[in-house]
Amino acid sequence: LAGGQLAYDEKRKSIWFTDARLNALGIINTQSGKIEVHKIPTNNSVVMGLVLSLDGNSIWFTEIIGNNIGSFDINSKTLKEYPTGEFTGPTFLAYDSNGHLWVTMSYSSSILKVEPWSLIPGSKISGIFEIKLEKPDSLSPFGIAIAGKNNSKLYISDHGSSRLVVSNLSSELKNYTSYWTSPSIAYPVSLPSH
Repeated sequence: LAGGQLAYDEKRKSIWFTDARLNALGIINTQSGKIEVHKIPTNNSVVMGLVLSLDGNSIWFTEIIGNNIGSFDINSKTLKEYPTGEFTGPTFLAYDSNGHLWVTMSYSSSILKVEPWSLIPGSKISGIFEIKLEKPDSLSPFGIAIAGKNNSKLYISDHGSSRLVVSNLSSELKNYTSYWTSPSIAYPVSLPSH
């Protein structure tokens, strides 16, 4: 196994995980120990991040090499993929309290704001909005979290510049603060991740 991320599923008393080597999503029941594996249709996609939907009925995941985000309906066991564009590298994801899915795009120096209810499988036409920092600044986003009072803050780890980027969620990175994580000359690159 080559796991990327874990998510606890209270409803099923289970742990979901991504497995890059098996190119699959997995679930282990914490009470019975039973493991199920669900293969991803795109070969060698390197499944990385995952998050449980707000209603607890689906798992959303990223394919860093496959350049897709995907959803897995837990009840019907139906899997759908949505392309993010060539060489974009979707990595990790998080939900905000309004149901938007936020996704880091490590290879395209951007993040996505996704409306899951508007997505069309196999298409990048609707429901996906790309956000970049204003030039000359750029980032190589990796980890992502949404927290703070009323889940109003967006936190992104910038793997490229060794910093954390913090922004009000509503500003969509128009205003942000950088927190540099390299502690000293001895460690000039800290590569913050997830």
